[in-house]
Amino acid sequence: MNKKMLMLACFFVSVLQALAGFEVSTTLPGSGKPEHLYTMVNGSGFYANGATGLTKTESKYGQFAFYAAGTAGQYYIYSYTAKKWVTYTQKSEAYDNQRNFVVMSDTKSETSKFIINEYTTDLYELQPLKSDGTGSKYLNWYRGMGAVADNKNPLDDASVTLGTWEQGGSADAGSRWTFSEVLEPAQGATPSLPANLKDIQAKYGKQTYDIAVLYPKQQDAVGVAQVAQENDGNV
Repeated sequence: MNKKMLMLACFFVSVLQALAGFEVSTTLPGSGKPEHLYTMVNGSGFYANGATGLTKTESKYGQFAFYAAGTAGQYYIYSYTAKKWVTYTQKSEAYDNQRNFVVMSDTKSETSKFIINEYTTDLYELQPLKSDGTGSKYLNWYRGMGAVADNKNPLDDASVTLGTWEQGGSADAGSRWTFSEVLEPAQGATPSLPANLKDIQAKYGKQTYDIAVLYPKQQDAVGVAQVAQENDGNV
C-alpha cells in the first residue's frame, strides 16, 4: 500500500562532548561561571555526581572545573554543581585505600591539589598529593558500588564521595577517568529551519511530526527537507 511519507533529517546537538585533553578555567567561582565544565565517568561507567558520589542518572551528573595549581600537571577541582571545592586532608605519608577520601568544602584548600595524568589518549588518572608534592593512590570509589553495610558505595547517596585505591587507570577501571565537556546548546550557532518547511506544514499539518532545530553546518550537509512520495523513499 502506497503511503505519502514525510521525511525530515533531524540532528541534535549533544550537551556532552568528549575532547582530547581538557581546558583549565581561570574565572574563579566567586567571580562568575568557570569557562570549562566537565563530567567525569570512570571505566566502569559510573559518573561522579556533584558531591563526587556515584550516579548513572544523567540529570545528576556533576559538572567540574579544573584550575591550574602552579605546577605543571597539578590542579584544583571545583564542583560547579555543588558549588564546592573538592578537597582532602593532606598527609606526609601514603594515603590508605579508603572510602570517602574526598571532602567537599565551601573554600578552596591550597593543599588539596591533584595530579591529573593522561596516561593514554583521553584516559586519565587522578592522584592527591602528599605534603612532599608527590602523588599517592588514585581517586576511585574504593570497593565499588554496593550497600554501605558491605563497606561499599551506594548509588545517588549524598554521603558518598570519592575514595582512594592503590592501582591507577591502566590496571583498574575504577581509577580510569574520561572527561566530557558540557557545552551550551547551540553554542556559537544560529538556529535555522528548512526553507520549504511552511509548504510541508501546510500539506501535512504540524501535528504529524516533530521539528528539530538544525544548525548551519548540519543544515548545509542535510539540504532542504523534502517529501517522499513512495514507500521506497524516493523523492
